[in-house]
Amino acid sequence: MSPTKNTEIQDFYQDTGVFITGGTGTLGKLTIEKILRSCPGVKRGYVLIRSKEGLSVEERKKTLLDNVVRFPISSQIVIYYN
Repeated sequence: MSPTKNTEIQDFYQDTGVFITGGTGTLGKLTIEKILRSCPGVKRGYVLIRSKEGLSVEERKKTLLDNVVRFPISSQIVIYYN
């Protein structure tokens, strides 16, 4: 059986880092999960989180990490906040 060919999107993200703002929202969570699932060549993910609606950055980070499906790269997600 021949090896599968990468899609254009997989080639685009191969050996890259991805910076995501709004990653704790509905679309952000879906985007993070889709990238992790579809693009195994992504080397690192960066997520910018801010406090909002009475929740601290740490609380929002925990919620995000609890809701994102675990993939090998998930250990390489870097969370930025102030």
